Amino acid sequence: MATDMSPQRVIADWIAQQAYHAGSIEEHEDLIETGRLDSMGFIKLLFFLEDHFSIVIAPEEMDPADLRTIDAIVTLVQTKLQER
Repeated sequence: MATDMSPQRVIADWIAQQAYHAGSIEEHEDLIETGRLDSMGFIKLLFFLEDHFSIVIAPEEMDPADLRTIDAIVTLVQTKLQER
């Protein structure tokens, strides 16, 4: 993916490619309630985030709320990037 894309756009595009429900995704949309991603989708998302952004998200650091919306995911990624 292009490196000049914002984290929001990169994440939203990846989720849109994986999602079961077509259409645009809002940054505040609850990915669990809308069924955009299932449990396997969230695992794939974690691998994608770690690979694309070169971060590590340890299991003990995970909070399900950090993965409910694109806004929350971006906050998590930005926090992990600052820790590097």
